[in-house]
Amino acid sequence: MALSLTQRLAVVCAAGVVLAVAAGWVLHVAAVRDRIEADWQAANHAAAQVLAAALSRLDGDTHRLDAALAAATSDSGTLRVRLTRGDTAPAAERDTPARPSSAPAWWVRIWDIEPAAGVATVRHDGVTVATLEVTAATAPAHDALWHTARAMLGASVALAWTAMALAGVVVCRLGRPWQQLHEQATQLALGRRAQVDVPAHPQLRAVAESLNAAARRTRALFEAQAAQIEALRRQATCDADTGLLHRAAFVEQVHALLGREDGPASGSLVIVRLADLAGLNRTLGRESADRAVRVVAELVQAYPARVGDCLAARLNGADFALLLPAPGMAAETAESIAGALASALAGIGRNVHVHVGAVEFAHTRALGDLLAAADLALARAEADGPFGIHVVAADSARHGGEHRWFEAISDALAQRRVQLGAQPVLDAQRRVVHVECPLRLQLRAGGPFEPASHWLPLAQRSERVPEADLCAITLALEAIAGDARPRAVHVGAASVADGGFAMRVQHRLRERPPPAGRLWLDVPERMAVEQFELLQRFAQLVRPLGVRVGLSHAGLRLTRIERLYELGVDHVKLDASLCAGVASSEVARHVVRATVALLRPLSLRVFAEGVADARDAAVLFDLGLDGVGGAWAHAPAAPAAAAVAAPSAG
Repeated sequence: MALSLTQRLAVVCAAGVVLAVAAGWVLHVAAVRDRIEADWQAANHAAAQVLAAALSRLDGDTHRLDAALAAATSDSGTLRVRLTRGDTAPAAERDTPARPSSAPAWWVRIWDIEPAAGVATVRHDGVTVATLEVTAATAPAHDALWHTARAMLGASVALAWTAMALAGVVVCRLGRPWQQLHEQATQLALGRRAQVDVPAHPQLRAVAESLNAAARRTRALFEAQAAQIEALRRQATCDADTGLLHRAAFVEQVHALLGREDGPASGSLVIVRLADLAGLNRTLGRESADRAVRVVAELVQAYPARVGDCLAARLNGADFALLLPAPGMAAETAESIAGALASALAGIGRNVHVHVGAVEFAHTRALGDLLAAADLALARAEADGPFGIHVVAADSARHGGEHRWFEAISDALAQRRVQLGAQPVLDAQRRVVHVECPLRLQLRAGGPFEPASHWLPLAQRSERVPEADLCAITLALEAIAGDARPRAVHVGAASVADGGFAMRVQHRLRERPPPAGRLWLDVPERMAVEQFELLQRFAQLVRPLGVRVGLSHAGLRLTRIERLYELGVDHVKLDASLCAGVASSEVARHVVRATVALLRPLSLRVFAEGVADARDAAVLFDLGLDGVGGAWAHAPAAPAAAAVAAPSAG
């Protein structure tokens, strides 16, 4: 495994400290040995001088000489005493058995101490009568050297640890800016615009400033491109005067919203009509009429800013539409709008007023029937006079109350009456990139498995969404373990916002780790707009475990994600309303092409949702998308057991 620069620097520092300390210890031991050897040699010489002086006073008496030599060798620890008269054989010699050293034998062999024998002359009446050699035992010298070396070794080890600790601190301080620069360069290579603090080291400051300047330039380019895409999107989908969706875009987005498995099962449609707009132009003038239009548009536009998946549109010059994804809100919303506009329009003119028609709808109702019912409600509201309101009740209702539905959802999750759908996403060669797996619940034992549109709103109100999402992840992991096919699971905003959900997902992934890149988690795009930091943190927790995180139903708010390059996701799935009709609309193709150009430098894979037309699918692949899902992917041309596309490293 290749070492990083700081790791190499740490290894070099550690090796240098160890070598320096080891060399210092060896040199110190050698110096001590030389000193001990010199001291022992001096001691031999001193002992020889003292003994020679003592023998000089014996007047050559042999018996007394032998006794003196024996006493010298036994009392002083001397190993050998040798007396020689002239060049003849030794007159007397005494050896004492050498005491073994307490130092190890290998130590004695390596650090041998051999001091020279002490030599002195024995004189009688001023005449040299003999030569005396004294050699002391070296075992005590080896013992002293061994103990000194051990003490020095302990001190050297302590010094080495201290030096390495100080070197570690220095390396860490030096390595932190290097690591920051490395991470920044990696982020820039992935298309993300990370900034780092400029380090104090002069050699690194210039590099950091250059990278930061590059990040600022690319960020400016990204923001300019995002602004261009937003302008294209508004041109393609919005009314030029009010900024609201125009009729065609509104119809497409309602189709896409109601066609999703996690779309609203029921909701409310409110139509606001500014009465006699042509007459206002004639009587009050164009400026006052335009002001009245702006007042109505601003009021209607306030709802999508507060409610997710809420759509506001200008259907024609005088009609404004508001789609609310929550049931039971039609009457309350109509009254609120009428009351607010009664006050806001009063200052423009006496005859400026609106009519409000509203209808509750169920998921099964066709959009054409829904608009017809709303027109009927609006006609009845006009009959009631200025600021008239008429509401058409929902054509179906749930029986048993919310409490019963809450219990049904809880029982289905507890008893694992759950099932994953299977909606393939194909690439241009019709290979399966991954399988989208929406969770379905059997709310009644033995009954059908209901899509999320039927139970998700109540699960959100009862705070059961994290439990349901964790159940879906568990089922996906079990399926992946069986066939290794990549699977995508939708994770709701409520789950990401739940502080313990990410930890439970981590625990589940460690219990059953999937192959890298096989589990995909899709989070709604609005989560990146409204709770950026939470989504970023969630991605940071699960992506190291081999999970891919991406944005679903994306496109309408994509350019409003201020730091998309710092979000840390792997893919983006464009909403069906953004991709529908690209084969026949040049503006739609421009929007998709610009969106892909925006996302590609961020190393993000791009997919399309809800594509039904084969011509649209072909154009989307030409525009650079990695995969397409929807009815097109279920067409008969797709083989029943399609090949699985190899997971991309991106």
